[in-house]
Amino acid sequence: MSIPLEPEALRDSLRTSVDALQRRQANEIPEPLIDRLVELDWLEWNGGALRLTTTGENIYRKAVALWRASPGSAPSPPQATRHSGVSNG
Repeated sequence: MSIPLEPEALRDSLRTSVDALQRRQANEIPEPLIDRLVELDWLEWNGGALRLTTTGENIYRKAVALWRASPGSAPSPPQATRHSGVSNG
């Protein structure tokens, strides 16, 4: 699998990665993508678990806001939390 290089594609990859983390399915995220998102400081390893960094949370929120503003978008994804990587509700 090739890892996206364009900012928009990386934000989309972060959104799908957060979705996988919220479902506790980190195994669905390709290892090269994890490495890239860690390199960008969007994700971090914490005690053997992946979680969003503050930077990653901000990027994710901006991506979700852009996604919600786009015409024809589906219902909004759950909110991510930096500490647990799972939804608030």
